[in-house]
Amino acid sequence: MQQVSQIKNMEILKEAGMYKLLIVEDDKVLKFGLKKCLEEEGYSVAVSENYIEVSGVLKSETVDLVILDVNLPGKDGFEIYRQMVSVRKIPAIFLTARDEEDDIVKGFDLGAEDYITKPFSINVFLKKIAAIMRRCYGKEGSVIVQGDLTVYPDERKVLKKNAQVNLSPTEYKILEVFLRNINRVLTKDALIESIWDKSVNWSDESALAVNINRLRNKIGHQYIQTVFGVGYMWGVKDETDEC
Repeated sequence: MQQVSQIKNMEILKEAGMYKLLIVEDDKVLKFGLKKCLEEEGYSVAVSENYIEVSGVLKSETVDLVILDVNLPGKDGFEIYRQMVSVRKIPAIFLTARDEEDDIVKGFDLGAEDYITKPFSINVFLKKIAAIMRRCYGKEGSVIVQGDLTVYPDERKVLKKNAQVNLSPTEYKILEVFLRNINRVLTKDALIESIWDKSVNWSDESALAVNINRLRNKIGHQYIQTVFGVGYMWGVKDETDEC
């Protein structure tokens, strides 16, 4: 049985490109407009518009910040966030067209980082998210240590035993996705969707396998495990184990 070795001295302090944001909003124009703006800033963004969709995202993704509209059909944003934080604390921003003091106080009492009234400036919105990321995750001096690998997200630099590893943009993107999901099984379809733009219709399981094999050859085969019939997972394991 493969044994995942204990991860020591690991500090995950993410840059924008390694944050996963979840937007919970039923206004499709606003939802996809915010998604586009955030992705242009380098964030990874998922969207949903009700509690059922939120539950699905949380089962497959590690979310770093949730942006919730208060006025949602069914369970409102407050109730959705209350149920989310009963499982895991996730920083949140509430969005609403209401500016009543009671609602604002309720949002902060639930633990929200900020409460923004519509309409709002997208530039101010992006600045607020950047500030929350720094406050909650400490962007400055970010470093990820996994086994004999050291990753500096701010510089997109990877060292193996203190020697620099030269990765292609696709290989680095694959590494990023795995580091956002340590010890989590990722399906091949999920990886393909995370790595390649949806407009790139030639990306398939063969392209994924080739790029993962190249990445393994550069960083070491002990990091990326194959989960047969499903996909892959990142988990530091002994080099004596089979890949």
